[in-house]
Amino acid sequence: DDPRYATIRQVVGQGSDDFLSAIDTPSSPQREALCWLTYFDPLEVETTDQDHLIQRYSLAVLAYALLDVETGDSRLLAPSSNEINAWLSRAHECQWIDVTCDRAYERKVEEVWMYEGKARGTIPAELRSLTLLESFDVRDNDISGSFPDFLWTMTTLKALDLSENKFSGSMSESISALSDLVIFVINDNRDMTGTIPIGLTALPVLDTLDLSTCGLNGTIPTEIGLLGEVKAMSLEKNSLSGTLPTEIGILQQMSHLRLGFNSLDDTTLPTELGNLASVRLLDLASGRFAGPIPSELGRLSRLSDSLILLENSFTGTIPTQLGRLDRAYAMRFEDNDGLTGSMPAEICNLRTTGGGELEILTVACVLGDP
Repeated sequence: DDPRYATIRQVVGQGSDDFLSAIDTPSSPQREALCWLTYFDPLEVETTDQDHLIQRYSLAVLAYALLDVETGDSRLLAPSSNEINAWLSRAHECQWIDVTCDRAYERKVEEVWMYEGKARGTIPAELRSLTLLESFDVRDNDISGSFPDFLWTMTTLKALDLSENKFSGSMSESISALSDLVIFVINDNRDMTGTIPIGLTALPVLDTLDLSTCGLNGTIPTEIGLLGEVKAMSLEKNSLSGTLPTEIGILQQMSHLRLGFNSLDDTTLPTELGNLASVRLLDLASGRFAGPIPSELGRLSRLSDSLILLENSFTGTIPTQLGRLDRAYAMRFEDNDGLTGSMPAEICNLRTTGGGELEILTVACVLGDP
């Protein structure tokens, strides 16, 4: 019966039956956020300022859904300094800890960083009301629930980090709608399932992709070669099967590639990997690769970090062409029982004569029958 409550309820409900139903559910994050905004918010936003009400309400829902507001056990609610800028304080929400706004758009929220915030629970759909949000970072928390596919409707997103949480379920093809997405990091969500969505390969400016340790299965799509701007990609520690597509050699901007610890079908390495002109790290450890080590890897002239081929089923000799990688810091070949012959002098010289920068060279003491 409170006029202020009724007015704010109508504003933040935005005519959505789902939003209003959540608000009317006792003890829901939405109900708690509305009560705070109506009765306890020291800022007392005017009911006529609808955009401000919706934005502040959306962040308050996020707080009540993910943070322990009652105890204040989060760096966002009870920071060791700048208490005046804690979430749910009297400060404008653009001044709350790790919330950034663009003043050019009347103080609209652009970035929300809740990393290491002791967050748990599920991400509420009210996040969609932050219509200019570009960066959302909730890494290293205990957030759970099905993967929040409503994020794919937030087409202003440029950076999305959901890593090290407890999300479940799979990603939908609708991710293709995020045409401005540059960073997509969801590693270490072990309860996820499903395959790599083809829609992911339609993101034209994607720079960083980390899907490691996400319970993914199926094959690596050939469309992976469409990610022409990607510089860092990790698909390791999943259950990916099939073969490594040759199209991966198209990715000329790639600097860091991790594909190890999967269940590939004893596949040979495509020679096209030698076309990765910008690669500095190539990690294929325990990927169930087989056959000869391609001599074309010797063309990776910018490889300045590591070439990791350990724990596979490679056969034959180690190519002498790898001795051209004079900027490499480490090469690892151990636990490939099918390798034969001896370590090429061209590689050993990188360690022993100062002919290169190689610091780490590991291999089984006996490569195989000479």
